[in-house]
Amino acid sequence: MLHAAWDFEKKNLALVKGSVNGNLQKFRPFFEGFGVPVKIPADFGALFEGFQPLGATEATVGLKSAVIQRLDARIPALQLKR
Repeated sequence: MLHAAWDFEKKNLALVKGSVNGNLQKFRPFFEGFGVPVKIPADFGALFEGFQPLGATEATVGLKSAVIQRLDARIPALQLKR
């Protein structure tokens, strides 16, 4: 175990492997139909590809837009190429 706080069995958490390319949309309604809350951890790439299938709310879409604007603003300051 990496860290005792990450003991999924003690915290009654389950992980289901999925992909943004389709099966997340199948898992979410299934588990939510039984009253099981669904949270989807995703990597940074999810901001650019596959964001909507993750179950984005209006609030998270707004946060995504703000993050991308801040990232875009940093590109010239860091002298990075787009």
